[in-house]
Amino acid sequence: MEIGEEFVVIKVIDEGIGIREEDQKHIFDRYFRAENALVTQGTGIGLNISKQHLENLGASLEFSSKINVGSTFVLRIPKT
Repeated sequence: MEIGEEFVVIKVIDEGIGIREEDQKHIFDRYFRAENALVTQGTGIGLNISKQHLENLGASLEFSSKINVGSTFVLRIPKT
């Protein structure tokens, strides 16, 4: 976690299966499940709901990911 003058930045990092580049553009779509995660339990709504709620607060949610390396999700929350 980083605390700046205007934002609190939280990074959530995993070393999991990663998200295929072709799937990354859809990752925040409701009910979307990445092709390499279809056998893993889930509904595909968690990231969509999280992003919507954060944006309602004036915050942002972004990510980067590489297959077989993992993903990093960055939450940038305004302090005001």
